Amino acid sequence: MKTKQKKMNARVDFTPMVDMMMLLVTFFMLCTTLAKPQTMEIAMPTNKTEDKNRSQVDTKEAVTILLDENDRVFYYKGKPADAAQNIREVYYLSKDAKGDLKSLHEVLKKANPAYEKAEKIRKEYEGRLNAAVGAAKGQQDAIKAEFDEKFNEAKAEKGTPQVLIKPCDGSTYDNLIEVLDEMSLCNIGKYVIVPIDDGDKATLDNYKATK
Repeated sequence: MKTKQKKMNARVDFTPMVDMMMLLVTFFMLCTTLAKPQTMEIAMPTNKTEDKNRSQVDTKEAVTILLDENDRVFYYKGKPADAAQNIREVYYLSKDAKGDLKSLHEVLKKANPAYEKAEKIRKEYEGRLNAAVGAAKGQQDAIKAEFDEKFNEAKAEKGTPQVLIKPCDGSTYDNLIEVLDEMSLCNIGKYVIVPIDDGDKATLDNYKATK
């Protein structure tokens, strides 16, 4: 006579696993640093500094850059009173060239008489740093400090452009970043970001209306 075998219920208790997972999550939360958002700090001038800068750049060395909507960018040289005659449209290097327009990079590089001198200093000290590879850290730091001093002096020489960057309401954060990149690429040492005023808005609107 066959006997009926009793079925065994296989059951896995996951309760200890849950406890272990909670302990691991707590451990990693306490022992790791949460990712911080990558932001770029921009020192905006106070009203007093802004007024002072505006009076200082009211010269033939002044270059005003207007960031407009739809990735359009305009500039003019000289005093705001002459903006209507001097305003021109250019394009960002990251965008496709538009007709016979110049790039903003080309305009700023040409407007900076200290560009070549600054580049010469950069290459000279890059060679010295490469030759100092393996040297004492103090020696490398001394070379870097000397480079910073001479490089900044070259960028701030008399006659170098003083750039006013004025974003319009329709411009984007990327537009501003591209212009700031150009300040570095073209060795521009004197620039400031200020709100666009009514005079520049009117000049920009009149220029676009005639094109």
